[in-house]
Amino acid sequence: MDDFLQATLWNQKGVVLKSRGMYEEALKCFDVSLSIKQLPETWYNKGNTLKLLGRFQEAIACYDQSLELDPNLMEAWNNKGNIYLDSQRYQEALQCYDKALEIDPNYAKALNNKAKVLLCMGRVQEALTYFDRALAVDPNYSDAWFHKGLALELMGRLEDARFCYRKAGRSRAF
Repeated sequence: MDDFLQATLWNQKGVVLKSRGMYEEALKCFDVSLSIKQLPETWYNKGNTLKLLGRFQEAIACYDQSLELDPNLMEAWNNKGNIYLDSQRYQEALQCYDKALEIDPNYAKALNNKAKVLLCMGRVQEALTYFDRALAVDPNYSDAWFHKGLALELMGRLEDARFCYRKAGRSRAF
């Protein structure tokens, strides 16, 4: 069996273990995979697992390794941005989402996440533009509907906000 196939199989085993909540076991599989061949997907999956474990700096390092091997892995840019967003490191998050959007301007997750950062920064009108773009790509994107509702609520547009919350399948009292 060639190295690529063997590394891919270990990576996939790690993905399955991660999906079952067996994070430490998954990390071991990713490490075996990476010892055989450096695959960007494996670094990405290891980063996702470390993020779930709350090991954010290690996750960022894995995303960086993934992006060094494949700078066009938009999911890695997006997930790295999510760590920065959660850490309130908004400029770094924006840079990551912008990189993902350079690769695919219609990547709904990055559009939505960029909008959330802009909302956190108080740039509500600009955030609405990105929520609308995300919803144009994926009209059923409940997270985008919900956060668009928050933006509209901040603007005092309560009926529009209620509509968005309904589309998101959530309610919010105000």
